[in-house]
Amino acid sequence: MNNLDAQIENGRMVLGDQRTLETDAPDGVVNFGIGPEHLIPEETSAIHVNAKMAEPLGANRLLHCEFADTKESLTASLQGGHVLDSAGSAMRFLTQSGKSHLFDVAIGFYRIKHPFVWEPSQTSNW
Repeated sequence: MNNLDAQIENGRMVLGDQRTLETDAPDGVVNFGIGPEHLIPEETSAIHVNAKMAEPLGANRLLHCEFADTKESLTASLQGGHVLDSAGSAMRFLTQSGKSHLFDVAIGFYRIKHPFVWEPSQTSNW
């Protein structure tokens, strides 16, 4: 599970300097959780990271990334043989609908139920 420090500001989750998912969670410091298998490469997605290393694991490949502004790490599990152009390659991801979690840091990582506002029949674009 990727656990990322985030902030809720005016109905949007902010990761570093990136305004991402729309949410109805209250403003404040949160922890954003997403499994590596629930990240989908998407060129138009709002979240962008730099891929540092691809680790082959048989049918899947772990892609180890970091956010440019915070150096916080993110791991994605991609099917097939993803090859990096070079270390530091720019990547963008979106999340599978309903597969991410917000935890309220102020009260001891209590999970915020159904925190995101999803567009019908669409994968979340963060």
